Amino acid sequence: MRWAGIVLVLAASLAAVGFGTGGLFALGTGELSAYGAWESSAYGAQEPSAQDSRALDTSSDPGTIPTQLRDPGTRSQALARILELAQDREGAARTLWVQALAVAEKAAPETGALAVEALLHVESAGGAEGAGGAGGDGAAGGAGVAGGAGVAGGAGSDGRDRAARMLVEAARDQSKDAADQAALLALAARILDGHDEAGAAHLRERLVTTHPSAPEAVEARLRLARHLAALGGDDGMERARSLVEDLIVEMPDHPLAPEARRFLAQLRSGR
Repeated sequence: MRWAGIVLVLAASLAAVGFGTGGLFALGTGELSAYGAWESSAYGAQEPSAQDSRALDTSSDPGTIPTQLRDPGTRSQALARILELAQDREGAARTLWVQALAVAEKAAPETGALAVEALLHVESAGGAEGAGGAGGDGAAGGAGVAGGAGVAGGAGSDGRDRAARMLVEAARDQSKDAADQAALLALAARILDGHDEAGAAHLRERLVTTHPSAPEAVEARLRLARHLAALGGDDGMERARSLVEDLIVEMPDHPLAPEARRFLAQLRSGR
């Protein structure tokens, strides 16, 4: 059977995790499109070899994707399988898998494999639906990953903590490219959204401080600003305004700039 690939249609969303200068701020179900011609996709114009086809036939278990990502001969199939996983999920879980796909596409093979392993860990613990929520505004949550304390939570809480820790530890590896470190921190923060808001904010603060030019830093600024504004207090509000103002001044044409302008107007009006 001829292998039909999958075409990514992510609008500007995929850019926040490394494909340019867009945002993954609000990923909708219409931003993924399946079953396009492989010949025109970003992954290549050739059908898989017989060896690769056998690998696909015998590797329906998502747990084999990291191994495929590490192997140049099966990397293309692994990327397609990640997209299929994203399509099979909804809401926050879909957003996480799309972000993992972006990491796997742009980063070193080992970094991409780590991203997928982290999400598989989250799902095995039953925490995928709660992770990566669109919240990010609240101040609830412990300091599990950021502060080292245990975090109380529902099913999957420990899985999210451990997955985020995996990525944070990998991001500390100075032998990794700076772009890979930024991508891992961004994904770790996304995993903690809706679960450990303080931890997610800590990681985004680290991201915008240590990797200010990374594509992921743009969305991180805006999400961090929302978190600080939700906490309240003069210092937090001032920091939130500063983050958003800098984003608008430095990147006025960024796809997230309109969102930043609306949020800045809210901050200035006290809403």
